[in-house]
Amino acid sequence: MRLVYSLVRFVPDPARGEFVNVGAIVGSDDSSEWQIRQVENAVRARAFDEQSVLDAVWSFIDRVGSHIDKFEQATESLFGPAFEQSEDWLAQMYRDHQNVVQLSPPTPMVADSADDAMDRVFELMVVDPALRKYRFQKKHAALAAVRSAYAHRSLRKGTDLRERVLLQTAHHSGRFDFAVTNGRALQLTQTWSFQVPDQEALAEQVKAWAGLFAMPARPVVN
Repeated sequence: MRLVYSLVRFVPDPARGEFVNVGAIVGSDDSSEWQIRQVENAVRARAFDEQSVLDAVWSFIDRVGSHIDKFEQATESLFGPAFEQSEDWLAQMYRDHQNVVQLSPPTPMVADSADDAMDRVFELMVVDPALRKYRFQKKHAALAAVRSAYAHRSLRKGTDLRERVLLQTAHHSGRFDFAVTNGRALQLTQTWSFQVPDQEALAEQVKAWAGLFAMPARPVVN
């Protein structure tokens, strides 16, 4: 099916021309499907927002989203929509918005649905840290579980429990997430996420930590 898309861009200083893609609009005249989506994590856009004008972008996205919602509701009603939402509508928005909010030229693409098209646009052209970095379980859940277990045993951070400690042997050194101490290291704990994409690197890390314990010298925690 033929669809068109435009990227929604935040341009903090139009004179400079720098921009960040913060969303996209996708639609089809053939199916009357229209969607707008914005990034879940706007950290890149906030880094550019020196003049505190980013709210104008979110207001624009909300207005367009409301327009699309009304069009969708009207399409399903008995009388149909009283206003036009089409490729011409998207092209007109592209021409009208040339300031802090800008759209990329409407571009045709082929996809099975607006959902599929939007997913592809975001994958290829919109950097969203919320989608790209956190699709797998990170080690934070393990860290929280270990901290909770130690707290349940009344171990106190800074007294008999230390975090991110440096382990030193005669030949190697490395950091561990936790150390239970009483003048010396009584227990060392390291956490990993086994869901990370790079399993080979994970295996190397595990072997490296195991190698520290193979050293005959007694470990010292700094």
